[in-house]
Amino acid sequence: MNFKRIIAYALALTIISGSTLCIETADFIKNDIAVSAVNTGYGGSCGENCKWSFDSETGALTITGSGAMKDYSYDSQPWLSYAADIKSVTIENGITSIGNNAFYNCSSLEYADISDSVTSVGSASFSACKSLKDITIPQGMTDINQFAFSGCSSFSELTIPDSVTSIADHAFGNCTGLYKVTIPDSITTIEQGVFMNCTSLSEVHLPDSIKTIRYQSFWGCTSLTGITLPPETETIESFAFKECSGLVKVVFPESVTSIGGRSFESCPLLKNIYVLNPQAEISENAFGYMYSVSTPIDGVTIHGYADSTAQTYAEENSLAFETVAENQCGENCTYSFDSETGTLTISGSGAMKDYSDFSTASWFDYEQDIKSVVIEDGITSIGNFAFYQCSNLKSVSIPDSVTSIGDSAFYYCKNLLSIQIPDSVTSIGSWALGGCSSLTSVIVPDGITSIEYSAFRNCSSLLAIAIPESVVSFGDDAFENCTALADIYYSGTETKWNTIKTGSYNEDLNNAAVHYDYSKDSNYIGSCGDDCTYSFSSATGTLTVSGTGDMTEYKSSYEIPWEDYTSDIKSVVIKKGVTSVGNYAFDNCSNLTSVTVADSVISIKPSAFSYCGNLTSITIPEGVKSIGDWALGGCSSLTSVTIPDSVAYIGHNAFAYCSSLTSINIPASVASIGNEFYSCSSLTDITVDSRNNYYSSVDGVLFNKDKSLLIAYPSGKKDEIYTIPDGVTSIGKSAFTVCNNLSIVNIPDSVSSIEDSAFDLCINLKSITIPDGVTSVGERTFHFCKNMTSVTIPDSITSIGYQAFDECKSLTDVYYKGTETQWNSIETGLNNDPLTSATIYYNYSEPETTTTETTVTTAETTVTTTSANTTTTTEPPVTT
Repeated sequence: MNFKRIIAYALALTIISGSTLCIETADFIKNDIAVSAVNTGYGGSCGENCKWSFDSETGALTITGSGAMKDYSYDSQPWLSYAADIKSVTIENGITSIGNNAFYNCSSLEYADISDSVTSVGSASFSACKSLKDITIPQGMTDINQFAFSGCSSFSELTIPDSVTSIADHAFGNCTGLYKVTIPDSITTIEQGVFMNCTSLSEVHLPDSIKTIRYQSFWGCTSLTGITLPPETETIESFAFKECSGLVKVVFPESVTSIGGRSFESCPLLKNIYVLNPQAEISENAFGYMYSVSTPIDGVTIHGYADSTAQTYAEENSLAFETVAENQCGENCTYSFDSETGTLTISGSGAMKDYSDFSTASWFDYEQDIKSVVIEDGITSIGNFAFYQCSNLKSVSIPDSVTSIGDSAFYYCKNLLSIQIPDSVTSIGSWALGGCSSLTSVIVPDGITSIEYSAFRNCSSLLAIAIPESVVSFGDDAFENCTALADIYYSGTETKWNTIKTGSYNEDLNNAAVHYDYSKDSNYIGSCGDDCTYSFSSATGTLTVSGTGDMTEYKSSYEIPWEDYTSDIKSVVIKKGVTSVGNYAFDNCSNLTSVTVADSVISIKPSAFSYCGNLTSITIPEGVKSIGDWALGGCSSLTSVTIPDSVAYIGHNAFAYCSSLTSINIPASVASIGNEFYSCSSLTDITVDSRNNYYSSVDGVLFNKDKSLLIAYPSGKKDEIYTIPDGVTSIGKSAFTVCNNLSIVNIPDSVSSIEDSAFDLCINLKSITIPDGVTSVGERTFHFCKNMTSVTIPDSITSIGYQAFDECKSLTDVYYKGTETQWNSIETGLNNDPLTSATIYYNYSEPETTTTETTVTTAETTVTTTSANTTTTTEPPVTT
């Protein structure tokens, strides 16, 4: 309705009918305007001090303001009419709680950004948001109320911060896509139905703080194969793990005093149950049955202490019982597990126990928490199935005392990145390393005579393997599905290789290139860190680094193991798990054109890729925090580099002499920058993210945040004249080095400091005026400014550094604002002959300027300089 017509209509009715009708009409106007606002603005109130707005084009709902949101019923939210169109929710800083049912059944909601100010998520607030894929619970959240995220079937991983102290009933029930959960040690109770029917849940980390697992907590988690009950857990309530049909083993620690009735009912694969508290109360039908006592599960064994309640339960329910020996994994072998580091340590002497299958290993209940295995000296064998399916195992340390690795010992350790098998090992069993799909290289030790059936089967990332001439046979399937295998380094002759008996299904072995007479000294495969290995394919020129942790920090390029063939390296692949690229690792790899760095890397060390002259681009992954000195210095073909938001430190000369680099962006995260752009002759633009707290840029020039320090002027900029902005107080070290296009730089009076090498090698700089207040000219400040004819120096200067004007061969005139006596008192460093040989004009006074060009007539010549406003001719100064 036309607003003016409404007003006119209201006035007319007021005249006719009086003030009462006017009030009613005003309400009508108000309502009409409100309807119009809703149709265009999509916003309103959602709490005493909270507002909401909805963008129908992007599907973004934003909550702003302060304090608590309002609690709603399931169908009373103000955005209910377009709930199905909401794709993202942003809760901005200031909001302290999300109301009950706030976003209930927003079926198209994919992303929620919750600010750190939110401490509570209300009941059913995100319930039935079936498209929600990404949720980050902020640090500061304390309460997650009942059904808060129930039915959010699309998100897969969940990390709950340690600020959360309460997770209420069914908070994550029916999250059928959720497969991994990390719970903080601030939680002491897993409440009723919290993860009920999370059918994809396979990884759960329960902290040591958990004392109670309540009724139905994990009911129907059919993908859960193992659960580690923390050492302080006391109570498992009824139905807690009912219908967890994938569970194969459970260990009740000594702390458990009560196991509820039917708590593990209908777990058909749960055959091995360990009860370590001899007095634990075990309720009726706790485990061993499907839906009633009339349907027992075959093959169940209860493990416990003699004369314990566990033995009584086994006898009463006709189940097998075995007594347990604490922490034994062999006749004279024991184990210990550090849950904080994920390290399993095997100690003692002699052979480890051979396990009959993966579920009987002593550490099976926390096999998914094992990240590293340390086998101590004295152990002579690694038992069958010892570390079978430890899928998060990344590193293994095997001593020289070990002589054999059993069948399936490391089978399906899919994240095992490297393994160094000592020369003492003479036997590697069938399937020993089968399914280790992240393993990229292996050196089989001398003395091995047979590579058994399926020993490396399904090692799909295996690129290279070194095989000794002692091997006489390859078992069936030994290398089946090793599809990446490109290079075999064989220590014997081709004739001897052809005599090796090769079993069936080893096509990938036969398709690889065999390098004969290989010696370990040739370094095509080996170690490059405590837990890092490398392999080189001469056929493709690819060097691959894999494993875990840091690469070795080499002292020079002469120490790198591939030093003899650096010119043959065309591509480098740093695999996931490696955390740093070592010092000098790929220095002077002159034919390197491609680099792939995994997102596990957090540091690129000094000179890691220096002087790789054919490298044209590199993407530094998100996660890298530091780029060391000279890391990419001298990469003269590098045209682009992407610096991620994670980088906080960029070292000295990190990109020096990158003569093809045209632009670079400094992200918000960077807090420290060295002299990194030295001699980047094509660099025309340095940009800085506006959110950066330490740096800024103006017209492609790099400054500190408040623009008081000029850090770097891109040497590829084509401008001949540059005026430093007023307010700059310092010109940084090497700020204008090798800026060959500049002929004039105007320095404002605000500048009080010019650091070393500031204008070094500016070969076309004609003249310079150092402003009043500057007290020293640093070392090499104007070094090799070979076309500079004049310089104006204030009487505030007390020292001129080493080589400050060295090689300034055209310098003829020095205009000094002080007396001859003052000049002679200036401390002048060595190698400043052009300065001392020039004509000195004392008591020089700069003319006032009103146009852009100033002409100064001296006793001997006329000098033309550019200044702020005008052209002015002055009388010659006094000379001596």
